[in-house]
Amino acid sequence: MEDADREVWSYLSAFHGLTDQAEALHNLAEAFEPRCTTSPRHGMICTLIAQHRRRLAGAAL
Repeated sequence: MEDADREVWSYLSAFHGLTDQAEALHNLAEAFEPRCTTSPRHGMICTLIAQHRRRLAGAAL
């Protein structure tokens, strides 16, 4: 899970500003949602996306 978290963080870090990062995360989530939900990693990636969504929301306050 740590490797996946680093990959998501690396992806989001390429975008400058909270608005751009939030939009990139939204796009990532939309692209990921149709993926196979039976994969054991699907739940892990969904959790990571939710964590980053909360982080970005908290930073925007």
